[in-house]
Amino acid sequence: MTKEPIPAAYSRMAMVLVGLIAFFFILYITKEIVVPLVFALLVAIVLNPLVKFMSRHKVPRVLAIALSLLLAIVFLGGLVAFLIAQASMFKGTMPLMQTKLAALLQEAHAWMTQRVGSDPLRFDAWLTKSEDVDMRKGIEAATRLSNTVIQFVLVPVYAFLILLYKNLLLAFLKKMFDRQQHDDLNAVLVETKAIVQNYLMGLLIQIVIVSVLNTAALLAIGVPYAVLLGTVGGLLTVIPYLGGIVGAALMLVVTLVTGSTTDVLLVAGANLVIQFLNNHFIVPRFVASRVKLNALVSIVIVVAAGAFWGVPGMFLSIPITGIVKAVCDRVERLQPWGLLLGDVVPEEDAPVKKRPIKRVA
Repeated sequence: MTKEPIPAAYSRMAMVLVGLIAFFFILYITKEIVVPLVFALLVAIVLNPLVKFMSRHKVPRVLAIALSLLLAIVFLGGLVAFLIAQASMFKGTMPLMQTKLAALLQEAHAWMTQRVGSDPLRFDAWLTKSEDVDMRKGIEAATRLSNTVIQFVLVPVYAFLILLYKNLLLAFLKKMFDRQQHDDLNAVLVETKAIVQNYLMGLLIQIVIVSVLNTAALLAIGVPYAVLLGTVGGLLTVIPYLGGIVGAALMLVVTLVTGSTTDVLLVAGANLVIQFLNNHFIVPRFVASRVKLNALVSIVIVVAAGAFWGVPGMFLSIPITGIVKAVCDRVERLQPWGLLLGDVVPEEDAPVKKRPIKRVA
């Protein structure tokens, strides 16, 4: 018997699938190298207009890059210092909050014992085991934190070098493509720069608006540490879709420990209103319109990036996918993927009308 030839479409599909698996596997095992580089690339794209502005005003390029990075570091350092100052006030009441939270857990356990019939001894054993696990997790977390600090220390170094050798990197890209493709390459680079700059600017606007709304709501309700909780809730919106849920949960837990049931209900209601405004007005106006990705793809990409690269991956997922969409829109064979990633929904085809069957006598 002779074997039937495999259709060319199936072989190409298999090759693409194997290539994608290898590509994502490489991204996973090299995340400690790739993530700082991607962050540095985003920083370089954002700071490039400032560097060009200084260079036009006769500032040496090396000095312009250094000053731009210094301004960015001062801005981030001021934000971190503000959060630390707010958290220092929070630290003083931590023992009292821990005691009240433990009492609430005991009450919850007593309620579950009455309703569900759980074993108290099993619960105590679980607590003891959790303490041992928490110690091991604490050591692992400290190790991961030190690695993260080292990675993000490299970000300004990488950003400085990317800005310094920008022309060399652009010349390399042009050498990789034929002259006939240079116009498309330039268009993709311009669109990539616009996507990153507009997305990050929109994200900054979203953080400010949500932080102000959170803080105002918590101050009106009378929740302690309203400024800290409101600002953290706003900063967590950098993680699309999931960050708002984490921020709301944090506010509810603190309110549950420090306030009354009425306060918890008021905070829950305020969060619902703020999330509604954020998802239906702020995000579409200032963030989603800059990358033009549909919600289904965005959620899947955020979750997948979190599995690959953790929290940094969740932050990077949307701008990277926006860049991929820009490339797909410019390459004819990849345009179906650009359509799939985009937020433009084609109109539904009109139903085909059935013609009556003529019967022959």
